[in-house]
Amino acid sequence: MIKIALCGYKGRMGGRIEFFVSQDPDIRVLSRIDAEDVTSGAFDDVDVVIDFSSAVGTTEHIREAVAKGKPLVLGTTGLSSDQEAEISRAASKIALLKSANMSLGVNVLLKMIEETASALGDSYSISIEETHHVHKKDSPSGTALMMKKAAAKNFDGEINVLAHREGEVVGDHKIVFEGKEETLTFFHHAKSRDVFARGAIAAAKWIVGRKAGLYTMQDVLFG
Repeated sequence: MIKIALCGYKGRMGGRIEFFVSQDPDIRVLSRIDAEDVTSGAFDDVDVVIDFSSAVGTTEHIREAVAKGKPLVLGTTGLSSDQEAEISRAASKIALLKSANMSLGVNVLLKMIEETASALGDSYSISIEETHHVHKKDSPSGTALMMKKAAAKNFDGEINVLAHREGEVVGDHKIVFEGKEETLTFFHHAKSRDVFARGAIAAAKWIVGRKAGLYTMQDVLFG
């Protein structure tokens, strides 16, 4: 059985992850950490850490995971450049899977975006639009930035990202490839946060036993 430490367990995502873990006999939550909790010692007896906390607490969780030699699945978004550098350093010592979106569908879409940008070339313009609930703190979303990065691997032009915050929208993302004679659009609609929770659990199971390195959900899906 895989034992996990769940960081951010009081949040929306933490609650859904814990629910699905409770339905899975192969994995269980051994320790729970939130903003007011002390991280030291919380990772001692676990196999993997899942972090869906906040940008404020993530650095401490990363450092503790490194200190204990525990693999880490990181879904927290809105991180600073200093925190991104911390992640890169940590990945030289532990297996660390980072993704702003754990949805399997979104990560298939990222692969499609990269291939589409390569196939169509710079004769097409690219734009991205995303909508999330009004409680979301980062803008544009981490997923939109991942989409932009995927497209930019094979595209030299400017990619505009438009962000909306409306009601209780879980997450809508659209990317448009606009040509002179045609328009190609990819759209992903998240029906509930459950899709992210299931992806995080799949990532946690996958990363246990992996060598040190920085991984993404693309590695889980495509190897």
